[in-house]
Amino acid sequence: MKYLFFIVSIVTCLLSNAQQVYFNKLIRNDIAEQPTAILEDDSCYYVFGGQIDSITSKQKIFFYKLGKNANLLKYCYWGDAYKTYGACKMIFTSDNNLVSCGIIIDTIQVDSMPVGYGFIQKMNKNGDTLWRQKYFDTISLYKGSFLGIRSLQETYDKGYILSGHIKGSVKNEYRQILIKTDSLGYGQWYKLSNKHPGYEIYPWSISITSDTGYIVAGRYWNGQNYDGWLYKTDQYGNSQWEKFLGGQYDDWIESAIATSDGNIACVLTDTY
Repeated sequence: MKYLFFIVSIVTCLLSNAQQVYFNKLIRNDIAEQPTAILEDDSCYYVFGGQIDSITSKQKIFFYKLGKNANLLKYCYWGDAYKTYGACKMIFTSDNNLVSCGIIIDTIQVDSMPVGYGFIQKMNKNGDTLWRQKYFDTISLYKGSFLGIRSLQETYDKGYILSGHIKGSVKNEYRQILIKTDSLGYGQWYKLSNKHPGYEIYPWSISITSDTGYIVAGRYWNGQNYDGWLYKTDQYGNSQWEKFLGGQYDDWIESAIATSDGNIACVLTDTY
């Protein structure tokens, strides 16, 4: 399967409830790409995603800087052609830069499984790398086997809170992990959820709540199907509550936010 990257701009007319396509552009047709994030400021769009290497068929990371009419201003990519890079999230930082996160699958194996580890990377708005940090599994029974970073937010102290999942102590177990870093991505603390041993948890998003804690959203394998999953912690990653949403078939929550009235809003995919 080959993925091509289009950017589409839709203008919404509030009076008529009509959506007019302003542009729909194919950026490149000579390479397979799958974008996972787009941001906008006053002058540009910034796009982050995965790009398939034409020789090894492994995925690398790409970055586009586009003008307001989707004209290509800057393009760059990075990654070892023999490793697989999973692009997940990109956000603006308070100092007018960008930071992104994802997963790297190595060629090395542990217990017959490829080693996976997380990364975050800070870039300026031209895609130039300012720094990059990697995060390895050093705590599970199968040390080194897998740790992936799925989402991140900048914290009040200009550091970052990272949400991901890590290989558990039994086969097919993945557990929620939170990592708090300083402004350069160096780890300050981590919290590993000890709930639901033997099951799979996949956290897709993290947001900061009004009490400076965190709300994590994702999906949870209950032994029969996936449920949407919300997980609330305090500012140090200590569990406060969790909630499952969904029916008898597969469900998941892609994103959750803290609302202005102090509550939580989320988007749930429900299958039937």
